[in-house]
Amino acid sequence: MSSQQPTPMPDDDLPRVVETAVVRHAPRFGAFIRAGVLIGAIVGVLAAALTPASEGSPRAAVIALTALGLAVVGALIGGGLAVVVDRRSQRRTDRRTDRRVEPRPDGEPRPGGDPRP
Repeated sequence: MSSQQPTPMPDDDLPRVVETAVVRHAPRFGAFIRAGVLIGAIVGVLAAALTPASEGSPRAAVIALTALGLAVVGALIGGGLAVVVDRRSQRRTDRRTDRRVEPRPDGEPRPGGDPRP
């Protein structure tokens, strides 16, 4: 491993490699939907298990169908919540400066110690 420090970029090259970017932190829709499914299924199992058993249907079938139905409802609620959070994040965007540094033709690491080509 080399102990050489990267050479700093001259200030006159900075406008060539600096770019303004918009940074927005969007929610992960899949995580919201999965959480909704999980919460809905747990509520469904608890609701079906804590109610008195009926005469005509097996208890396991009632628990499974209630859990499945509330899991679907939970997925819809989780997806709707993700859309609301996504719309709020669109309003709160952040302008930041992004340093785009072109790779060197000789294969040397880029300034700042970033080893990517």
